[in-house]
Amino acid sequence: MTRRSRADARTDPSELKSFIRDIPDFPSPGIVFKDITPLLGDQQAFARVIDLIAERFVGLNVNRVVGIEARGFIIAAPVAYRLALWLRGSPPQVRAAAPAQR
Repeated sequence: MTRRSRADARTDPSELKSFIRDIPDFPSPGIVFKDITPLLGDQQAFARVIDLIAERFVGLNVNRVVGIEARGFIIAAPVAYRLALWLRGSPPQVRAAAPAQR
């Protein structure tokens, strides 16, 4: 059996999970934070994730992409770009929402 390289993981959807790091007990005990910093640091892996997300919606007449919280914002903009939503006229409007109440 041959070992898969990190380069293989950049294109294999099932291996892209290796770019998501678990940080246990952050921000509080019992919570596992999913750190996408390794994904953001690898151009090929990040592009592949964006492509995989966008491919699911091609031809479905999507006219909005919503990113929830900070990591969602990072992913939503390139997905919207891949779906050519910004090419259909004026740039998208950005709306700020009030922080969630706890």
